[in-house]
Amino acid sequence: MAYVILIALLLFHLLERRVREALKQEDEPLLIPGKKKTFKPTGKKILQSLENMIVVTTADPLRRAFPRNLKVPERLFRLAGIEPEVYLQVREKP
Repeated sequence: MAYVILIALLLFHLLERRVREALKQEDEPLLIPGKKKTFKPTGKKILQSLENMIVVTTADPLRRAFPRNLKVPERLFRLAGIEPEVYLQVREKP
């Protein structure tokens, strides 16, 4: 169990570090929960920004979509080096 916690903490720190390093190249701060702007978001605030992500199914069984009325934190995905497609693609069963 200790190894699982250690890996989780490493991933948490990696996410925070990637976003902060990417923000060093930006001129505009990141808007985090609480409507605060910062160039040094914590890992907790980054994950809170992704907490309310909703994904809906579509007519295509191998495709999902974000609801149109939901503001997707695309900038946060880009800063973290994550493609939003990670949430939307469904793998076929082998």
